[in-house]
Amino acid sequence: MDNGPVILLPLTRRSILARTEITCSALATLQRDCFQIVITGERPLDYLEVPNTPFSHSLSKRAALLQFSIPFGELVQQYQKAYSLHLYQTFVVDDLTLILSLIHI
Repeated sequence: MDNGPVILLPLTRRSILARTEITCSALATLQRDCFQIVITGERPLDYLEVPNTPFSHSLSKRAALLQFSIPFGELVQQYQKAYSLHLYQTFVVDDLTLILSLIHI
């Protein structure tokens, strides 16, 4: 089944832990800032349901899961800024299209 170039990338426990750490940190930040969850936790792991396994024990000691990397509300604030800019650009383009269509009538 050789249909083209193949790239083999080694997966190591370290790379899996690093990617899982980033993903769990992002998910915990999203849950803390965006969802109406009543949790008074201070660590990202307080917002995640992690099974009791050896992998989760090693994951719980990772730096990104010991404390949040951004202050509470920062994610929502940045999202709202980006969304407002998107709406503004859409509004300006739609108005410009409308004005140009009226000029050519």
